[in-house]
Amino acid sequence: MAGRRRDLELDERILGAAHDLLHLYGYRAFGIAELANHVGVARTTIYDRWPTKAALLDHVLSRLVPVTDQLPASAEDLPARLTELLAQDIELAATPEGRAIAQVLLSDQDADGGEAEALRARLEGRRQLYRNLLLGHGAPPARTERVVDLALSLVWGRAVLLGSLPLASADELASMVLSMLRAPEA
Repeated sequence: MAGRRRDLELDERILGAAHDLLHLYGYRAFGIAELANHVGVARTTIYDRWPTKAALLDHVLSRLVPVTDQLPASAEDLPARLTELLAQDIELAATPEGRAIAQVLLSDQDADGGEAEALRARLEGRRQLYRNLLLGHGAPPARTERVVDLALSLVWGRAVLLGSLPLASADELASMVLSMLRAPEA
């Protein structure tokens, strides 16, 4: 016996409202009960679609954190592509959603059973893209790991501690990353 078809319009309303509430209140103050009330559905309607707050956030986040496997074809494209990736992360980190993401990651608390884990899994794809981009252009593997970690720490740590970086910083940060990769080992 086939079940009822899922209402895709309702899914979109729930995801849109989740995004809006996350934007207004941040992750810690965001709750499924308030979301259900906002959309005008029962909490079970939401939980039927996303079993946890973390799963719902992961779906919302998938729309905010672009992950692509389109890497530049030549080394000449590397600075521009790296700047583009960093600019996307800086833009996201500047939003209330981005700051909420950073707070969950830095707090390392899984109060709902998986928020930080789900976010790390989503952002690991993004981190892998940076690594693949740099390694694909001959960057030393061990140094690449450290440099990617440092660059992303600057973007996301700054979002929590001091507010976001100016978007113009993407070009400067890309230049720093490339300089660190070319520097001789100490």
